Amino acid sequence: MVLAIVLAAAAGWWARGIPDSHWATPVVVEGWAYQGGTSGGIGCCGEDAESAGGHGYDVNNVHWRDLRAGNDAWQDGDGGPPDCLPAGEPARIRLGYVDIESRDGTPSYRQTVWLECW
Repeated sequence: MVLAIVLAAAAGWWARGIPDSHWATPVVVEGWAYQGGTSGGIGCCGEDAESAGGHGYDVNNVHWRDLRAGNDAWQDGDGGPPDCLPAGEPARIRLGYVDIESRDGTPSYRQTVWLECW
């Protein structure tokens, strides 16, 4: 019994020294997006096609799929924006990104991970 108490206390003391490892927060947003050119940047997420825009996301090299075309297979990013985002036309999308918090002097940033057109 004494050994169990000592081990529990030692485990608690050891766990106290582990730093908070929560440094990446996943987020999913959806709405209407607008791509103004071929740079791979989009504005998202408006409530309707007329309000497409808003926050900027880099969608170059993200995994994507076009549910509008009945294609539920994921595509690898090929260096440009997904084919389902025609330049100059609003598109209904859902995308997932991760906010990465600063650690030990590294900068914080947002990384877009995937995108669906629907």
